[in-house]
Order: sequence, then structure tokens, then C-alpha cells
Amino acid sequence: MFKRNTVFFGILQGFLFPVLFFFILQEINQILIRYYFGRPPGLSLKFLSILSIASNLIPLLIANQSRNTRAMRGVMTATLLLTAAVIAYFWREFLTGG
Repeated sequence: MFKRNTVFFGILQGFLFPVLFFFILQEINQILIRYYFGRPPGLSLKFLSILSIASNLIPLLIANQSRNTRAMRGVMTATLLLTAAVIAYFWREFLTGG
């Protein structure tokens, strides 16, 4: 049987949930550009990345309610790694304020 209260399961959840949420946000952004904004820029990639990382609050709260402390640790580990990756990728934009 598959155990859900493991660090590995939390890390897996912590990486998969934001990736799926990012693609959903990208599709919503394309719909907004097509029908409402009328111009190509729309929402920035940086903003979508930050929102997708913030979506890790959902599996974190679910693990907290289930008292799965090891899974919570895994989700937080994945969140910190994804945050470091986004900061490294957008480092120059963060410095210039763009």
C-alpha cells in the first residue's frame, strides 16, 4: 500500500502541484489576452511563476489537516527549492525592478 506521510510523497506533491497550476495559469492568461486584454503581454512569466509556487499552500494545508508532518516537510522542501529556482532564473529582473 502507498504511504502518504513520507517526505518523498510531499516532495513529489510539492513539485507536481505548482507545475500543473502553472500550466493552468498560462492557459487562463492566454484566454485573458485573447478576449480581454487585447494585447500580447498579459501577465508576466515571473508573476505566473510566483503564483504557481504559492499554490503549494493547498497541499500544505491538506497535509496539515491530516497531520501528515513528513509530507508537510516534503512540500516545504519543494517550495523552497522552487523559490530558489525562480529567484535564480529572474535574478536580473528582481535587481532592476523590471
